[in-house]
Amino acid sequence: MTLETQFATMFTMIAFGVYMGVAYVTFKRFELWWANHVVLRYFFELFFWIVQAIVLFYVLYVLNEGIVRFYVFIALLCGYAMFKAIFEPLYRKLLEGILHYLSRFIRFWVRCIQVLIVNPIIWVVSMILLTLYKALLFLLKIFRFLLMTILYPFRYIFKSIFRLVPENRKKYIYQIINFFSKIKWRKK
Repeated sequence: MTLETQFATMFTMIAFGVYMGVAYVTFKRFELWWANHVVLRYFFELFFWIVQAIVLFYVLYVLNEGIVRFYVFIALLCGYAMFKAIFEPLYRKLLEGILHYLSRFIRFWVRCIQVLIVNPIIWVVSMILLTLYKALLFLLKIFRFLLMTILYPFRYIFKSIFRLVPENRKKYIYQIINFFSKIKWRKK
């Protein structure tokens, strides 16, 4: 391995150490979403470190054919320490600002979709249902009116027939009417 390759590897590993700091701070910021779920927390933590190891060894493979030397770990540690000392406060502010504007942006689009698409659909559906309900009520009133109109003459016929029934039989008819009047019908 040439000296040029070693220096390129060392500077790349310092940059990768900074990247590891950025990735870890970002990961810890998003960890609040699944912190209460122990299984998810362990799964994502393991997944994060496996992905970082794969990326690290891929970068090493591209740079120097995957040769790991002691200075690689020192350069990673120096890059991470440089991130913690110099860049972390700035990056945390930047990350919070990006997340703040991103959440506002998402809320804006969700609200636009709510106002421009969902609310009109709900309004149209409710108007259709209300119109159908009013039409059904109107049809029921017409049906009731027609039924009452058709049955009105029969009312007098039944009253006339009932007058012809003997008094001792009317007593049984009244008992049947009283029995059915006590029945309470449940509405479904």
